[in-house]
Amino acid sequence: MRNYGGIFLSLLILAVAAGGAYRAADTLQYSLFTYQSPLLAVQVAPGDQTSRQTQRVVVVVIGGLNRDASRSLDMPNLQALLEAGASAQMISQLPTYPLPAWTTLLTGAWPEMNNAPIEKTKTANQRPIVFDHLFSAAHDAGLSTAIAGHEGWKSLSTADTFDASFYTSRDDTIADAQVAQAALNFIADPQHDLVWIYFSQVDAAGRTEGINSHAYANAARQVDNHLRQIIRLVDTSGSVLIVTSDHGLTEDGHLGGSEAELTELPFVVIGQHIIPGLYSTIYQIDLAPTVATLLGTRLPAIAQGRPLHEMIQLDEEALIYSQLQSATQKVTLGDAYLRVVGDNGLSQTVYQDLDNAQQALTDGNQAGALELTELISEEVVAEMASVKTARIASERVPRLVIAAVGLFLALLLFWGRRGPNTLVSIIGGGVAVAGYYGLYRLGGYTFSLSAVDSVDVLVPTLVRYAVIGSLGGGLVLLVGLIYQDERHWSAAIKAGYDYGLFAVFLAVLPALVGYWQHGATIRWYLPDLGLVLMQFVALVQASTIAVLAIPLPWVIALLVWGVGRWRTHSEARARAWDPMARLRRR
Repeated sequence: MRNYGGIFLSLLILAVAAGGAYRAADTLQYSLFTYQSPLLAVQVAPGDQTSRQTQRVVVVVIGGLNRDASRSLDMPNLQALLEAGASAQMISQLPTYPLPAWTTLLTGAWPEMNNAPIEKTKTANQRPIVFDHLFSAAHDAGLSTAIAGHEGWKSLSTADTFDASFYTSRDDTIADAQVAQAALNFIADPQHDLVWIYFSQVDAAGRTEGINSHAYANAARQVDNHLRQIIRLVDTSGSVLIVTSDHGLTEDGHLGGSEAELTELPFVVIGQHIIPGLYSTIYQIDLAPTVATLLGTRLPAIAQGRPLHEMIQLDEEALIYSQLQSATQKVTLGDAYLRVVGDNGLSQTVYQDLDNAQQALTDGNQAGALELTELISEEVVAEMASVKTARIASERVPRLVIAAVGLFLALLLFWGRRGPNTLVSIIGGGVAVAGYYGLYRLGGYTFSLSAVDSVDVLVPTLVRYAVIGSLGGGLVLLVGLIYQDERHWSAAIKAGYDYGLFAVFLAVLPALVGYWQHGATIRWYLPDLGLVLMQFVALVQASTIAVLAIPLPWVIALLVWGVGRWRTHSEARARAWDPMARLRRR
């Protein structure tokens, strides 16, 4: 009865592990795709308008072009802009997909804050931008806006935000030619103050053929020709032209991760009041505040970036006023954020410094006011980071206790089940898990979102790898039991279930690390998405191994029993033909 009790307990644990791991993987995936900004719980009040620096801003976004490609490809017009204007390396953050990047460009906030969907495509699961953004700020300031590009941009804002628009559902050469023609018409119309242009054929060619292909180079060359026409039409004496990208691509055309080729992007601005030169690194969140400052609109309310004042020729009064508006916006954002993720808003020190900056400006102490505004922004960023870090750390403590207790109980179970076949069961479990990750790596996968084309493709692949790994581990167990000359089916079944339980235990360990770090789901912040992917991969493996480990021990036991019976019969026949056997037994 003891053997049957152990078998029943093993079946129960494996069934719970299979269902639990599957449910955990599904819940984790769903929480990532439905993640929403913590700022949805509060209202972030918009600030005041700044002083206008130019009559028009034209922004050109070239999809799928990273910084290295922008300098190495045959794009002479872009090269001329980079040499003549104010240029810098622009850094983005993962997930480096189109929709999060586009929302970041318009709001000046990272995906953790801007509520963009974590989606690879340009149209799936689109959400309108619910926060204040560049187009809404321009619209409220009475400016005229126009946009030309892929239809994915259409749903990011309401139709009445744009005074003119052109969208295409395609992302090929013809589509970009149509976008270029529409953009030239918008630029030729003097009423439009902000013209936004998006070219998508470079991105499409890179995803399909890779960035080292002729198709990618040809697409970049064609976009550069469109850029030449735009440059000719933009009057840089009274306008500003900005050229940048949304995300880069890896060599094989993937995106989504944090690799340098995905996050390091080109940026150049040229025109009225722009100071040419090569500048230090900037961030994708800096674009929206910079355009807002040039047009004299309010800064987007949730902007985490800053206006690139070092690139703009401002008199001291305009610079201080712009810096004060930026600091005030940061204080409003920081206070709202901390009231959601913390117990209180910003410290009184920040508000006191803001009052002192305003008083210094009133008293004519412009240098003191400028210094204080820079200090305020740094204080807000530091307090937001400190509260976020403290809350994450406090949430990890109970999860660590739960994970540690679970590990202890699992080890206690293994200790109680130890027997003569334990070692071979452990070796088999290790082979199953190692084989899974070996196949995962040989399949070209890494723990980066850029390695995942689609969840619908990834999951069946992971299941296949887990099945192969499990069968490989089971084969090692079978060979080990036969080598040890195990002939009792009950002992073989126990060894089989020990193998299954240990393999599930090893498979779950990376998922426990992810659980300790950020929990079972993605909730109020975006954690390390590489760790989230590792957690998901581990859960899929654990679920698959647990399912296979229910019938597999019986198959192994049957084979072991069959080999044992064959050996027993062989030995009996050998003794029957041995005339000295009876004498030796005496």
